[in-house]
Amino acid sequence: MFKALASFLIEKKLDHDAELTYQAYIQRNPSNIWSTRFSLALIAMAKKRGDHPQVRALQQGYVEQYGLNSDFWPLASPKQQQEVIPSLLQFSEQRSRRLYANAQDSKTPETKISAFANAANWLGGYLEIVKFTQDNYPETIEAKIDLIAEESLYADASFEAQHYKNALTSYQYLAYGNVIGSAEVNSQAIEQTNVTAELREKHAQIKQAAAYATTLTIRKLLLSAQASEQTVLINQRAELDRAFVVNYPNDERAKVLASQAA
Repeated sequence: MFKALASFLIEKKLDHDAELTYQAYIQRNPSNIWSTRFSLALIAMAKKRGDHPQVRALQQGYVEQYGLNSDFWPLASPKQQQEVIPSLLQFSEQRSRRLYANAQDSKTPETKISAFANAANWLGGYLEIVKFTQDNYPETIEAKIDLIAEESLYADASFEAQHYKNALTSYQYLAYGNVIGSAEVNSQAIEQTNVTAELREKHAQIKQAAAYATTLTIRKLLLSAQASEQTVLINQRAELDRAFVVNYPNDERAKVLASQAA
């Protein structure tokens, strides 16, 4: 009924009334699959009239209202989840990238930390959707998503937001997977299949940068650590330094780390 009424109103060029119709349904049935469809219709109408701030606001609301942690998600069938996922991926990626770019332009240290924290939150949410989709509906996700590059952005945003524990976890995952302390650690690192030689080289550079970033991040954690945490973190620092030296012995920074350990 609502769909037919909205279509009739649009046909009569009563777009505002059609929008009110869509909004009325969404308010009454926020966890229904038709609300996701009407939300997309509202976004399309905002795009048509060139209201870009409204488009961005509606896209943000879409992710928040129908995302993995929403009331809608556990009620949705697998088919309905697959219908929603492409829009969740698109909107969350666009917003996270926009927030990251804005954070880089921050003028003061305080606003920079806050902006990167917001960017990290959205990048983390985007990665959560990507990984959920890869695990549950791999046919839904596009092969062009560069998970390693996205993980790197999240790690960097977390570092700039001074969320050092999150940053360290992400850097370590990029560089070594879950294994630290042997010459074979890179075999456990996050990998993507069917990539070009150029992309493989880019990923190698990201992993090397992440490996060194672990040595910087663990030192940031040590600066604010409680006395009871010092011993564990000092041992972890030694492991991370050793892992970088073993895996990248020709890197000038490895020589510095090795001399510090001597």
